[in-house]
Amino acid sequence: MKQKIVFLLILPLARTFISAQKNKYDIRKCCGITEVLLEDGPGRRNCTSVEKIGIRGLNPKRWRGLELKNYAINHGIPVCENREHLIPLYYHVRDQNTLDLMENGTLEYSSEIRKNPVYFSYVKYCVDSIVISHNFSHIDEGDISEFAYACIDVSRSISDIVNIWVFPIGIGISMGCLTLTFLLYCLLPQLRDLTGRFILAICAFLTASYAIRLVDAFGLHDPNVDRLATEFVKHCCVVGAWLSLNCMGHHVWKVIMADSVFTRVTDGRRCCYYSLYVIVFTTVILCTALTVHYTVVDTD
Repeated sequence: MKQKIVFLLILPLARTFISAQKNKYDIRKCCGITEVLLEDGPGRRNCTSVEKIGIRGLNPKRWRGLELKNYAINHGIPVCENREHLIPLYYHVRDQNTLDLMENGTLEYSSEIRKNPVYFSYVKYCVDSIVISHNFSHIDEGDISEFAYACIDVSRSISDIVNIWVFPIGIGISMGCLTLTFLLYCLLPQLRDLTGRFILAICAFLTASYAIRLVDAFGLHDPNVDRLATEFVKHCCVVGAWLSLNCMGHHVWKVIMADSVFTRVTDGRRCCYYSLYVIVFTTVILCTALTVHYTVVDTD
């Protein structure tokens, strides 16, 4: 009789517990409930008991301030599909990365390289705390970081191949051709007239512009590279090349319209005038662009 009474008392509590578990969102923890990851070398991570690690305050049931018991916890590293790779993701207070576990159990990740957030379901990620026991990473030895494994498709599309390989190689070839042209017009005496000087200026401006394009392609992930500075220099180079071409066109027109073919006697003076024209108008255009940039309010 007593057993039946106890059973009748426990049954509603069991049903409440089961229904509460069903209403929880699924997440995945990399290690067991009493374990965290221990990284003893680059790429070497193993699940280790908290008691064995011996760090005070290390709670394997919390992750970034969230109580994991509020979710339905699955254990183990996720299994990735054919084109996916298991990528380690770190979160540390000094990093620029964002690694958040949402209320519905979805993992959100963004970084300096990947601006748009990426979302992973619980079958594509696992989270855990990680203890660093070496000094070969950006995290100090003995520090505790929040960590996640995520299945990410790292295959490249055609546009990625063009942006990463074809575009920079094309810029490099263009810079090589411009540099070769610059050297030819510098070394050959018969090419060092006023028209040759215009070509030298155009080659110099375009080479600098292409170099800034390479910085745009590869250097913007560096926090020391300012996008406004690179845009300013690139704009300066493009305007300088255009004004040099404008001067060369005017000079060629004057030569065609001149009665005498002996124009080299005035090349020095004309070169001075054309140089002042390029410098002054480039400065005016750039100052106007900077003024508009800092004064005009973006209504969007």
